[in-house]
Amino acid sequence: MFALFVLAAVGVIIAAALILGRQIKPHELEQEIAPGVKPFIPSEEMGVFGTRRVRLDEFLAPESPGFSLEADENDPAVEQALEAGNELLYEGEKERAVETLLAALADEPDNPDLLLAIGDAYREMNLYEQALDSFQKARDVLPGDVSVLERLAETSEILGLEAQALEAYREIVQINPEIAGAGEAVERLEAETKH
Repeated sequence: MFALFVLAAVGVIIAAALILGRQIKPHELEQEIAPGVKPFIPSEEMGVFGTRRVRLDEFLAPESPGFSLEADENDPAVEQALEAGNELLYEGEKERAVETLLAALADEPDNPDLLLAIGDAYREMNLYEQALDSFQKARDVLPGDVSVLERLAETSEILGLEAQALEAYREIVQINPEIAGAGEAVERLEAETKH
């Protein structure tokens, strides 16, 4: 059934090309399809789907509370540790995952990827105080990063630290009011703290 669908779709494309009076051949991709219309060819500036790639410094205002705009690339050893830690977590070896990630953190104590991975591992182990500590350190490194703030808010709520959770959710709403659940969390926590 699927093969018939694909065959029909290919037929429609070929028919459309013929109706337009021109058969599109792969070796002619640089030529115009119609007057003034060239086919899309991926490049450094354009993404695969024809949209221009947007650099972060074009997207975020200079005064944005978002993360640093420098292109931070992780050390290959850190990448290996992150990969190994995630694999160990997936396999259920949470303690070994934390050990692996902490060893890498000793070399790069301000690496936000490691801090978040360690916090996530601690949450998997129900060690919420340690997770919160890791997320707070990540927040210091990446102030205004929504994924850090969400983890911080959720973990604070689990620990019953409503004021801290409310502060993090408010910061999320200030950064982007469209983020699902943040506005509702602010309203809920404000109502809870009034009682």
